[in-house]
Amino acid sequence: MTQRDLRIRPLSEGIGLGALKTPNPKVHVTDIDTSVMRQAHAAYAPYSVEAEIRKRTISNWYVKAVRFIASTGTDVFIGIFSVFVIAWVSTLAWSAGETGSFDVVGSLNAVIAFLTAQPMTVLMAGVGLLAGCLRLTRYVVERFS
Repeated sequence: MTQRDLRIRPLSEGIGLGALKTPNPKVHVTDIDTSVMRQAHAAYAPYSVEAEIRKRTISNWYVKAVRFIASTGTDVFIGIFSVFVIAWVSTLAWSAGETGSFDVVGSLNAVIAFLTAQPMTVLMAGVGLLAGCLRLTRYVVERFS
């Protein structure tokens, strides 16, 4: 007796009223056995469009690049912003100690002038070093906490 042959009545209709077997089971042509569907999907899976896209090396490269940017990009952005703010506040404190007044715009201009005076290779090396240090710190904290 399959599950289609059973008709379970609610308890409100009473116990023993009618047979559990339906008099005329309704089987539609659209009812397809799920095991047959699973077999068809399993047979088709290696030749699907998704599988073909995943096999391409350029797709794998894109996926790895996006994962790297998602995992490291935020760390690098926060690190660069933090270093910029620390440099700006340090310059502000230095100028406040030297002149006795806070010159917010002047210290911001001094930091920006220093950064624009550096060659791009030095700035990119600094960003790479900062990213490596942040990644190493994150790894150590996650590993030992």
